[in-house]
Amino acid sequence: MARGNSQFVCQACGAFYAKWQGQCTACGEWNTLVEEAAPPSVGGKKGRGGATVA
Repeated sequence: MARGNSQFVCQACGAFYAKWQGQCTACGEWNTLVEEAAPPSVGGKKGRGGATVA
């Protein structure tokens, strides 16, 4: 997938990140982040890559 058009979603808790990392900081599980297509952004500013639980 192209950079900037994907996000990494934790398969255990649903938190998402801009970059892959080994451990989900929201639930503490290891190797559960999977790359998925990011939804189209709304507005003109991009957020920072922190955990967000849906």
